Amino acid sequence: MIDTTPGPIKPASWPPPHDEELCGLDVAGHPPPCPACADPSRASLLAGDLRRIADVFGSADRRAKVSAVTADREQAEAARREAAGDFWAAESALAQLFLMMLHNSTKHEREATRNYLRELLREEFAELAAAVARMEGRR
Repeated sequence: MIDTTPGPIKPASWPPPHDEELCGLDVAGHPPPCPACADPSRASLLAGDLRRIADVFGSADRRAKVSAVTADREQAEAARREAAGDFWAAESALAQLFLMMLHNSTKHEREATRNYLRELLREEFAELAAAVARMEGRR
């Protein structure tokens, strides 16, 4: 049975429209998000994950740049190692996110995913098929 109980009434302007001029979500740390993006009910978990990954990449990039101009070799090497670790962590998180999205696409858009992957891997499959044909020719 469908619940027809009315929910809370929100004004016609709800949710507030996204304001690109006010919204600072595209730039880490500057300015605060616009009212629409600050609304927790409209928060995107994917967007949040991507922002966190981008922040780690940004931090790693800053560390790498600082290490390039640091006069103290030990400090420079430590900063370089920290940056390398941050890059690795961000790349790993991005790969996990991609795999989760790929998994979901195979559940919901299986044929389209198959077509994209087939096109992407066409050259590799051709090389594999040629190698198998060569091996079978030797028998």
